[in-house]
Amino acid sequence: MGSFFMVVEGLEGSGKTAVTRKLAARLTQKLGPAALQTYEPENQCCAGEFIRAVLRKEVRVTNRTLALAYAANRGDHLDRVIGPHLQKSNTVVVCDRYYLSSLAYQAIDGMTM
Repeated sequence: MGSFFMVVEGLEGSGKTAVTRKLAARLTQKLGPAALQTYEPENQCCAGEFIRAVLRKEVRVTNRTLALAYAANRGDHLDRVIGPHLQKSNTVVVCDRYYLSSLAYQAIDGMTM
């Protein structure tokens, strides 16, 4: 089978989290611990709590700073969580959001890509 990295993207409130949970649960039934569900921004990774504070409007930053925080979070998430899991044989990672969300939000905010 090999290893797979699957991403569910979508609008706020569109059911991404419910879909990734159900998909990961089903894959876990079939594959056991070889299936991992994760999400972005990931709180335990670099900048995760900072991003959540910005989204809760507890901290104000520029759009550029927020985009850089997302990029730092994604890099750390990939290095510490996603990558090591995918290094194992026959594993699956199901992620709620990845880089396409960042591109969409940056375009909405008027940032160039």
